[in-house]
Amino acid sequence: MKSLQLFPIALLACLLTTSAHAQSSWKPQKNVEIVVPAGPGGGQDQIGRTIQRIMQEQNPLVSSMSVVNRPGGGGTVSWTYVLQKTADPHYLSIFAPPLLTNHIHGRSSLHHSQLTPIALFASEYIAFAVRADSPITSAKDLFDRLKKDPASISISTGSAIGSITHIALGKVLKAAGVDVKRLRVVAFDSSPAATTALLGGHIDMVSTTPVNFLAHKNEGRLRLLGVSAPKRLGGGLSDVPTWKEMGINVVDANWRGLIGAGGLTQQQVEFWGKAMLDLSNSPEWKTSVLEKNSWEGNYMSPRDTSRFLNEEYAEMKAALVDLGLVK
Repeated sequence: MKSLQLFPIALLACLLTTSAHAQSSWKPQKNVEIVVPAGPGGGQDQIGRTIQRIMQEQNPLVSSMSVVNRPGGGGTVSWTYVLQKTADPHYLSIFAPPLLTNHIHGRSSLHHSQLTPIALFASEYIAFAVRADSPITSAKDLFDRLKKDPASISISTGSAIGSITHIALGKVLKAAGVDVKRLRVVAFDSSPAATTALLGGHIDMVSTTPVNFLAHKNEGRLRLLGVSAPKRLGGGLSDVPTWKEMGINVVDANWRGLIGAGGLTQQQVEFWGKAMLDLSNSPEWKTSVLEKNSWEGNYMSPRDTSRFLNEEYAEMKAALVDLGLVK
């Protein structure tokens, strides 16, 4: 703070002017497509349409924006489509952990470094839930039981083996001393379907995002053992301890962000990064997306998002190797 006060005023003004010029030296020249890697009506579609609405209402430099749904391949269809628009900043896509895990699993040859990170803007953490009448009454009960016999309970990670919810499960249980290669993990069509199976007594535990559990927890039908957040969540989840509180140093999340094609210029990346920062700070975004979904806003700049994706790729791959799902 002191060094900023001593900074020569003329030089500071010059730098601010240069920065403003750099940010305003590019703006969209035609319609911008927000590509959603899922069908209409879901969470990612909601994000894309909220971005479209806020941008067109609040950013005078974005005159035309449309949402295009391109589901398939766990997101790969959308991201490949954007990849083919090299150096064109008018094509952007929502991204999520499958951008990384598809490549790690060998399901896609598309590597995240081929695209241009624009921003990370939201995260939802992972929780473990059991039925309220389960003999597993705490995380300690879970750890003790699985250390004795990792296959002694059935666990669902939602809709996919090797997903972010499976990775979070593996990280937590490995840190607790469990042989995670021997876990008995099952997948359902979706996380809500897995939660229904848990309520019906068909499986013993589910690892997924807390929004799937909240209503059942409030009605006294489910017990949440822990959540992979850096601090306790608010609202009806405020009584759920974090893994860090229990000595398990794991923070993991199902995150969302925005990417563009490869080959974008610095000015184009700066434009979209600043646009997403403004959007992330808007009251409508906080209400329509974050609060509605119980997500945490965690905006990252293009450079920080790039660094984050590289670090996440390495961590995810290590976790999947531990689980015995990749070599």
